[in-house]
Amino acid sequence: YKRTAIRRVERETVKFAYRYDLLDNGTFSLNCSFVNGPCDWNQDRILDFLDWEYTSGVGLTLVQNYRVTTGAFATLLSPALVLPNNTNQVQVRFQIQYYNITNGQFTLYARYPRYSTEYHHILGVTLNSGNSDVVPRTYSITFTPKYANYRLALRGDYGIVPITVGNVLNRKVIFQHIMALPIEKSCYTGNGRYYRGTIAQSSSGKTCKTWAPPYNTSSLYEADDIKANYCRNPGGMRNSTWCFVDNTPNGWEYCDLQECSTRTPQASENLFGAKNPTAIVNYLPGFNKHMGRIALFEGQRWRGVCYGPPGLSNKILNLICQQSQLGEVGILIAAGTYQVSLTNGNIPSQGIAKITKRGVVGGICATGWDINAANVFCRQMGYPGAASASVNLQGVTYPNATITSIQCRGYETSLDQCDIKGFPLRPTPCVGSTTATVACVPKQAAYVNQSNPGYCSFKKGYCGWKMSGDLAWQWRNGWNVNAYNPLPIYSPDQYYTYVQRFPYDTKVRKSILTSPPLVYLGSGDVR
Repeated sequence: YKRTAIRRVERETVKFAYRYDLLDNGTFSLNCSFVNGPCDWNQDRILDFLDWEYTSGVGLTLVQNYRVTTGAFATLLSPALVLPNNTNQVQVRFQIQYYNITNGQFTLYARYPRYSTEYHHILGVTLNSGNSDVVPRTYSITFTPKYANYRLALRGDYGIVPITVGNVLNRKVIFQHIMALPIEKSCYTGNGRYYRGTIAQSSSGKTCKTWAPPYNTSSLYEADDIKANYCRNPGGMRNSTWCFVDNTPNGWEYCDLQECSTRTPQASENLFGAKNPTAIVNYLPGFNKHMGRIALFEGQRWRGVCYGPPGLSNKILNLICQQSQLGEVGILIAAGTYQVSLTNGNIPSQGIAKITKRGVVGGICATGWDINAANVFCRQMGYPGAASASVNLQGVTYPNATITSIQCRGYETSLDQCDIKGFPLRPTPCVGSTTATVACVPKQAAYVNQSNPGYCSFKKGYCGWKMSGDLAWQWRNGWNVNAYNPLPIYSPDQYYTYVQRFPYDTKVRKSILTSPPLVYLGSGDVR
């Protein structure tokens, strides 16, 4: 990984393994045209799922990755910034270009690496455009940083992944320009180009004259806030703010303004407000922040955690969740963690949903239990899917639960990939909810109508076709219209089978559907 990252840095000039430094107090403002270079903007690749790539003359382009699903993102982090004294607000203006995007997102955040791992939302832009919509878009917003020392983070995601390859190849999100300026009203920074106050007096005490063309009319000075007779430095042409005045040899003088002083940063012993910061990152739409990839901060940079012998103990997982302030108990998402079974039903395909982990058997509280979770449960048991997320059982004793709440998107192949909370080794009664029950769709016993191997409409399951490969086929039961629908172009009452890669999985996968033996009885081609 290290050698690969270095090669990418040399080729793209975007640093992926970003280093943080408590001693880096930063600059007051930034103004970057990414058409000419990345301007020291960087990316924390461990915290991302896509990449940004610099192309000379174009800008920073969000790189597509066909192995990740809808919602995957990449975030660019600005150089360190600091608010000068006597200022409280910052104006941010940025320009992006995008086309052939459906429900993409471009989000501006503030980050405070001296104090917290959190992203503080400033502005969100939804991206929707056709093939020919290539006009650059400009967005502007003013915000108040929580701390004087901050950084800006810009996050892009492509939105809904198109079905056709042609659409995928033509999608673009390009970051072209950004400007972040402290709103200076009583003092100025740098050469004073970003001063926006109302002082209108020269250093000799003369009253400034009203600005005249071209300064108050030309597009060259559109971003310089040329108003009335206020002191300004249009285009940064002089060393400080100035204005036109009468009775001087040059017709102008510098203004009576002081430079802004630098704030003393708030004390912070450790970056991100902790001795050993941790983070959980994911891009799952609709999921909460309690599930995702583990990142640990060490040696001035974020690092990933390899999963392999001897693995991660429950104690370590619990500690990571506690230190991330996300909970008390951690569960590793890995195949085979939970075994599933059904009991107390009138037929084998329905009953109380039970799980087993390390020999401990328990139920599932119905908090979050819905048709999506039921589909995953039945799928893990070997059934095509769920007929219902509840069954009316008479005269049964419900077990204590080892899962107190569950949330599944519906495309998972096992419960291990769902967002689970509970006490896996200590069953407890369900509080405020019942114990989950489920009715799975029985495997097809006979082939009828359009549900036979040679003509399958998938209304009753897989029609005898067998699955193989390392990425499972999944059945969409159109009778459950509220179940997960991976193809919104189809109405929710459609039956079909599909494969969908689980997020975080970037390996090359193979999925095969094989028919039962078929007999050729006629002549001609087989279609």
